[in-house]
Amino acid sequence: MPFLSIRDLHKSYVDPTGQHQTVIDIPSFGLESGEQVALAGRSGCGKTTLLNLIAGISTPDRGSIQFDGKELVGLSTGRRDRFRAQSIGYVFQSFYLLDGHSALENVLLGMQFGPGRDAVFATHLLTALGLSDRLHHRPSQLSIGQRQRVAVARALANRPRLVLADEPTGSLDPTSAAEAMGLLRGLCEEHAAALLVVSHDRETLDGFESQLDLAEINLAGSQRARSAAESPR
Repeated sequence: MPFLSIRDLHKSYVDPTGQHQTVIDIPSFGLESGEQVALAGRSGCGKTTLLNLIAGISTPDRGSIQFDGKELVGLSTGRRDRFRAQSIGYVFQSFYLLDGHSALENVLLGMQFGPGRDAVFATHLLTALGLSDRLHHRPSQLSIGQRQRVAVARALANRPRLVLADEPTGSLDPTSAAEAMGLLRGLCEEHAAALLVVSHDRETLDGFESQLDLAEINLAGSQRARSAAESPR
């Protein structure tokens, strides 16, 4: 069985007209331990929803998400939160850094929900990401690229076995994007963490040997695409 195994995963939302719209309908998807995969897809196709389901931030209508043989669907909110803190790192598209705290403090705060604060390791991560001279800067004092690096360090702070990254280069110029992805992938490899990146940026996707379009595994996306193509104009 793959390290991350998804089976018959469904998620829908109620639109403003009161109709249920299926966003995720994935019969099967898997990720091996240490594997690095880029998942492509246009905006609004369910990429972020899928990551949130895997991370336990959202719950599916039905289906199975197994992490190294452990079933995540059905866990209480508290148990999902503890599992995410201990086993999953998440690089959010909007960073979600706390501006009242320094770069180092943001990473240390993330550690509190896992094995505990480790200033030496937090400093190591930030230094590896080129921020040794920005440890005590607040997010508002950092460039977008530097804030992205702090977000990467925070995602890796608890030594997760799986890292999820949602459009991690969306706010960066091409040079900074390539550099940030190289650092993220290198650190994941160093710490033996699997990596699942979702993006619509072609240059980011082309850097991965293993690429997959979400429409290939998500029947909901395929159905919406067909409906749009067949609808009268």
